[in-house]
Amino acid sequence: MVKSLLKRLALTALFATSVASYCAAADVSSYTWDFSKEIDVSKPDFKVGPNWGHIAGFVNDYDGTKQYMTYKYEKTSGVDDGACLFAGRPDAEYYEDEYSWSSSYAPVNDYLITPPVKGDVKIKVKRRSPSSSAIKNYIKVYEVNEDGTVGTELKSVIGDAIGAQIAEWYDVTLVTGITEYKKLALKCSYIYIDDFSATYADIVPEPGLKIASVTPSPGSTNHTLVQQPDGTIPVKFTVTVTNTGGVDLTPGMENYTLTLVNDKSASVDLFTVKVPYGTVALCHRFH
Repeated sequence: MVKSLLKRLALTALFATSVASYCAAADVSSYTWDFSKEIDVSKPDFKVGPNWGHIAGFVNDYDGTKQYMTYKYEKTSGVDDGACLFAGRPDAEYYEDEYSWSSSYAPVNDYLITPPVKGDVKIKVKRRSPSSSAIKNYIKVYEVNEDGTVGTELKSVIGDAIGAQIAEWYDVTLVTGITEYKKLALKCSYIYIDDFSATYADIVPEPGLKIASVTPSPGSTNHTLVQQPDGTIPVKFTVTVTNTGGVDLTPGMENYTLTLVNDKSASVDLFTVKVPYGTVALCHRFH
């Protein structure tokens, strides 16, 4: 199994730090994020996009498994039939013990964290169904403290205050007149969100690397490893990687590497190789 070191949280942070020294933050006017770039919501702490964050709240199941609220990336449910993000019930389903016939739900504090923004901040929202005792349509916005924790609630838009019609898009103003850059935390329930915008955003180009494909090189297989007389075991793959970030990646850059790991124990690294080609916004094949 081949994985990119950039996909590990700790090493991604190291990589971003090393790049930040020569990629300065930029004031982006009329910032908009339209959710057209696909979001992998299978990861509980997924990020909406570059410079976004996510505090993924959870509850523990009876066996200690973490359970999270549900999001869905919708490719055609957005504004003008484009893509958007659906936030489900802000609770997590769990079982109290292994003999339980039915599950229970507990609220989780799950927040989507925006880039630093200032000026007026807006978003488009669509309700999925009418609010009831069991279903609450809302979007709430909070300040994010300097230490990254969620602070004071700034605004709450609930039910008909979003808009009277179900399945219609409405412009919702989250905050106005922010004079200094601040990150905001969005807490959502049973709504679709699209076209987040701010007068200004403080955007730092972020590195990103994705493994597009891994195939055995000609003459080798992906399941047979033969030890050589000198004790080495040749492993040959052709790997296609894609630069998914906003930073050009060049050979020798810290943590710009691929690692072969034991698929029975993903925490065990077998060996690491440096990526020998630079990547801009293209795929590069290498051996």
